[in-house]
Amino acid sequence: MAVDSTEALRGVLFEAYDGFADKRLKDLSRDAPFVVDDRAARDHDAQGHLFLWFCQMLVHVDAADRTRLILRGGMPEGPTISDWFQAHGVQRTNFGHEIKLTPANIAELSDLASAFAAITRKPYEVKAYKFVVPRVASSLHHLQAVLVGAWA
Repeated sequence: MAVDSTEALRGVLFEAYDGFADKRLKDLSRDAPFVVDDRAARDHDAQGHLFLWFCQMLVHVDAADRTRLILRGGMPEGPTISDWFQAHGVQRTNFGHEIKLTPANIAELSDLASAFAAITRKPYEVKAYKFVVPRVASSLHHLQAVLVGAWA
């Protein structure tokens, strides 16, 4: 279903992720991020804020064939992730770690998911990683499937 416009790609993401991050927005011509971390009610504290350990994942659509994935918050850290980031030129910005995704490199998200999964092989230092890392890897696989479908 190869998308041919920025709005078409936003439409695919809008359907897959139940709207923009700001649920009030409906206009696909708006440059607004999508929440792609598959968060649920259990990821919020009593005040409605995300737990500090939660790894937030947002996608911005820059063009029909170009998006940016931003990882921030409680992003798991480890040598395999650092190596992947360095090999792919991922920079840390004020907004988090930004990964540029295109049809040419979308397959590499599987490698990133594997890099995350590798840090939970025992022994691991941060106990929360037992719960956080599989969700991050799952969200990366889900995003990859959505974008592969859009760009096929």
